[in-house]
Amino acid sequence: MAATMVEHVVVDAGGFLKKALLQDIGKNIYTLKDVVEEIRDKPTRRSLSFLPYQLNFREPYPEDIRLVTEFSKKTGDYPSLSATDIKVLALTYQLERENVGTDHLKKEPEVKVQVCSTRRHPEAPVGVAGFHFPSKRPADGLFSGRQRPAAQTQHSYNPPEIGEYNSFQFWRNPLPCFDTDLLELVVSRTHTTSDLL
Repeated sequence: MAATMVEHVVVDAGGFLKKALLQDIGKNIYTLKDVVEEIRDKPTRRSLSFLPYQLNFREPYPEDIRLVTEFSKKTGDYPSLSATDIKVLALTYQLERENVGTDHLKKEPEVKVQVCSTRRHPEAPVGVAGFHFPSKRPADGLFSGRQRPAAQTQHSYNPPEIGEYNSFQFWRNPLPCFDTDLLELVVSRTHTTSDLL
């Protein structure tokens, strides 16, 4: 049974790394310069110099990049896609639009996904032997036997609700509140001074 070849194939770095026989899959092979720049290992880079087919380099149009970016945000895939991944998808969409049309493509995803961030990465190690992970709570001995002053209330970090994914805010630990830490220090010193008198 002879395999049918497609007219156009857009290749990401994985196709080159796996040494896929792309000439058996499609007639016109496309990729981006960004994809080739992603490839770091020397054997794969060397094999790109001697391909048995012509590799066509194209860049997607900005409007196609914008469309793919917005669609990926609606599906929840945006945080896991690199800029190169989005460009590869945009080039695929562009070639589909130019050669087939877009009437058969969905304009909106069927299921919309809400992406929520957490304060800590879900795979972050907890209780690893040999590592100290300080807690965010004040030391137990600081106010033992005494009531905590009214000004000394527990503050929690509530990340701002943002519409767009921001890796800096997603992975960053909350910044320390110097006002609270300074207040703790002043209150503990006044208690120590009053205890001495």
